[in-house]
Amino acid sequence: STEMAAFQRARTVLRHLATAAAPRKYDVVVWGCTGFTGKLISQYLAKTAGETTYGPLRWAMVGRNKDRIESAKSEVSQTLGRSFEADLLVSDPTDQASVDGVVSNARVIICAAGPFIKCAAPIVDACVRLGTDYVDITGETPYVKLLIDKYHAQAKKNNVLIVNMCGFDSIPSDLGTWMAVQEIKARYGQPTLSVATYAKLRGMLSGGTIASGIAMETMGPEVLAQTKDPFLLGSAGSPHQPDVTAATFVPAIDSWTAPFMMAPINTRVVRRSAMLHAEAGAAYGPDFAYSESCAVPNEKTAQRLAGPQLDAAARQVAVEKGALFKPGEGPPADVRAKSSFEFTLIGTAADSRTVTVVVSGGDPGYDETSKMVAESGLLLAFRRASLPVTGGVVTPAFAFGQAIIDRLREVGLKFLVK
Repeated sequence: STEMAAFQRARTVLRHLATAAAPRKYDVVVWGCTGFTGKLISQYLAKTAGETTYGPLRWAMVGRNKDRIESAKSEVSQTLGRSFEADLLVSDPTDQASVDGVVSNARVIICAAGPFIKCAAPIVDACVRLGTDYVDITGETPYVKLLIDKYHAQAKKNNVLIVNMCGFDSIPSDLGTWMAVQEIKARYGQPTLSVATYAKLRGMLSGGTIASGIAMETMGPEVLAQTKDPFLLGSAGSPHQPDVTAATFVPAIDSWTAPFMMAPINTRVVRRSAMLHAEAGAAYGPDFAYSESCAVPNEKTAQRLAGPQLDAAARQVAVEKGALFKPGEGPPADVRAKSSFEFTLIGTAADSRTVTVVVSGGDPGYDETSKMVAESGLLLAFRRASLPVTGGVVTPAFAFGQAIIDRLREVGLKFLVK
């Protein structure tokens, strides 16, 4: 009956208020702390725990295996040159009761346990039910699509924020685009017609990143088709926004450009942000279109990148032969110290005037990713009330807006309007 439904709705709301208001033992919990990036996130939190702008941090490291968690903690201590306070929790994502036990004690989960499509959904399930916010570093669009379909409405209703792609995919693209749109509105009083991102990168891929990519390509035709859908995570604006597949010379940046391996991830996230903003009455522009490619030194490089790339089977062989990193491994500190990224985003207003935004930083995939996702988690733990939205399976730009840009600038990333 309708009365029964109303009663159940009220009970859900009250239960959420009770769980959210009850003090939780941990501000943040790092799930997947034994992986390559999980250790770096733990290191970042351990380093900043005493000196966060938010005051002291109560946090924990979670993994499947007690010995591996302990060794991850001692490895982080060794790198820092000192011990640090963090509880160690054992939980297996295949055991929902153990997952619920961890999630019910946390205000925010920072998830780095991939391939996400294989292991992270039970964590999100618990977060939505138990009133715990969640951020992750996935780059797996089919996983995010699954979460949207299954949990977006409920998360919205329960005021739980599930924010995927809070690392190098896709904060620079997503927040850089958001910045360009705001700047065009402020400077020209115009909606935005398009944003084009040109990425420059120096760095190497970790084993976990490679494994997630292989998983996406080998989980069957449906998942593979999803990765190729430009509007998989939603869209607003132009119905025609194909992925860049060719080598092209772009006079605006005086450079050759080529397909960018992260564009099939970032473009989907930016389009979801455009849709969420449009639904909230803050559309980027009625015909908004987004594209992304990488800027390369010469035509030869551009043509090579536009040609056929190693398929999943060949990459798996390379991993087994040691030519590519295995899961848990990744580029060492000296390589990361020399790695960097620079994204140039050119936003075009409805009247054709442009603005340029540049987002840049150090090692993109791991050092800066750890910083981005950790700061996203801390923002939810300590500044939740000041954020523009309260719930749903959403994007970094929609969940955080200016707040995360301000934080990341404070910790050394650059977000500049030219």
